[in-house]
Amino acid sequence: ETGLALLPHEKAEVEAMMAKALKNRPRLPDVGLKAA
Repeated sequence: ETGLALLPHEKAEVEAMMAKALKNRPRLPDVGLKAA
């Protein structure tokens, strides 16, 4: 869990963006989730 208070559709949007970003840059550590 990110700990962010998001509406269901916002959460889905953010998760989709993160998944896309991770797919595009598979070598980067997923700092985004921990920094959020």
